[in-house]
Amino acid sequence: MISDHARSGRSVATDKPIAPVTPRMVAPPAAARRPPVTQRSLWKFNVSEANLRVCVGHSLFADNQRRNLIAHDWLLLQLIKTPQLSMHRRITHVLEFERYEPDKAGLSLQLWGKRYANLMHGRMHAVDRPFSLEDLGLSKPYSQQGKISPERIAMEDEHAVLTAIGTLN
Repeated sequence: MISDHARSGRSVATDKPIAPVTPRMVAPPAAARRPPVTQRSLWKFNVSEANLRVCVGHSLFADNQRRNLIAHDWLLLQLIKTPQLSMHRRITHVLEFERYEPDKAGLSLQLWGKRYANLMHGRMHAVDRPFSLEDLGLSKPYSQQGKISPERIAMEDEHAVLTAIGTLN
């Protein structure tokens, strides 16, 4: 049986009002959080000009490691710096990741002349206006000498990168 004091919402010991009990909001673990801007991750992968043509022609990318990619993540295919390349037009295509497939048949060897462990299938999109990450004033450099590819684009840089990508074809 509930006492009159309990029904009043006051503490028996102190006669002060009892704060209502509400469920506590708990943030999901860091690994389960997704970027708030896009609900997808953006990744930068370096690629040579010759390899980019193959990627675009087959809507594929290849890598030896399985990355933490999920369906609909965007892979920004950034051309490797060369003296002939305009440094302001390094990203011309984005691969919308769909799935991994182990390259058991050796397709990567046929396409790129090198065997890779995994094929990354997706939908290839041309960028309206090619751009370079270096020109966007991002929170950190994404292409330093000797920097490894791939690299996830930081959440604080996503808006600027998405603006540069514009509408995908």
